[in-house]
Amino acid sequence: AICLNGMRYAPNDIALGVLSSYFDKELEYPDFTKKLAELTEAQLNRCAGKYTSSNFPLDISVVIKQGVMFAEAKGQTAFPLEAHSEAVFRFDPAGILMEFKPSADGKTMTGFKLTQMGASYDFLKE
Repeated sequence: AICLNGMRYAPNDIALGVLSSYFDKELEYPDFTKKLAELTEAQLNRCAGKYTSSNFPLDISVVIKQGVMFAEAKGQTAFPLEAHSEAVFRFDPAGILMEFKPSADGKTMTGFKLTQMGASYDFLKE
């Protein structure tokens, strides 16, 4: 049995780690000492907006609530994003990586690349 209460890691990754350990396979341990980027509300607001993709069926809205950035695909539940830099955000329970692209002047983001389960999708800000 595996208890994942309070974990912010994808259950599948935990199960694969346990199986790798049991079968003496190489195991990559998570780095629990790595700190997340601490961004100001102004830095987060650069990413806020509605984004669309020509090859992904749902629009994604990015909003800031009480200093936390959330992404929400149309018709889906919003999920919090962890900042790894000013432009890189993750939601590890679903294996989501969002890499934002800054505008030429750096004042806003023009879009992002979403990567999940080995597939990548380009989004543009409306």
